[in-house]
Amino acid sequence: MNTDNQDMRGMTINERLFSSGRLAEWDSALKKKDIDALLKILINLSLTEKEARWTIDSILKTKQE
Repeated sequence: MNTDNQDMRGMTINERLFSSGRLAEWDSALKKKDIDALLKILINLSLTEKEARWTIDSILKTKQE
């Protein structure tokens, strides 16, 4: 699936994961807390590294609470 910036603009991360066909890959990496895999996926979905790291940190923090 095409995941360039034009296609991703205005989409939530969940929408990006779904439309790119990477939702199962994301869920698997999230269960394992595989930060490198999560980071790679988000960067591929047009997030900057800073945005991706913030997103991952936020999600993992929320899951712990």
